[in-house]
Amino acid sequence: METHLTSRFTNVVNASFTMKALLGGWKSRGFALPKRHFFESKMPQPAIDLVHLARQTGGDHELERELLALFSQQCVRHLRTIHAAQDARSRIDAAHTLKGAARAIGAWEVADAADAIERHLAQDDVRRAETAMDALALAAAEARAAISRFECAA
Repeated sequence: METHLTSRFTNVVNASFTMKALLGGWKSRGFALPKRHFFESKMPQPAIDLVHLARQTGGDHELERELLALFSQQCVRHLRTIHAAQDARSRIDAAHTLKGAARAIGAWEVADAADAIERHLAQDDVRRAETAMDALALAAAEARAAISRFECAA
């Protein structure tokens, strides 16, 4: 087993050096490389970080499903408050609560958007808060869709 792992590690390291040599060779021959190479590009972040969620729940799948269902409900309730509340304090509190819930389950995009709303509303920057609300609505929709897929797969 150890030999197999060492062999796989060596293959990965060799492939890495080969790629660097190949790219270095292209540069030395005067070829221009795009700013971001195919292996440097970031993959889109998943709506729910299931590895983080599993760590939070100790791998208890039933607890994961329960937390995801609660988060989905919280999304709807807090989004309504963020969009419809008349006073800034209620909107800030709803964004803060949603940010904490999102971080607990690994919904990083939701957490980031809620954090932006919280900051912009606290600074009375309505224009940026509105932009962040659009991002939050999209991130929440993606998270809720991922939760639905997760529940269907169970």
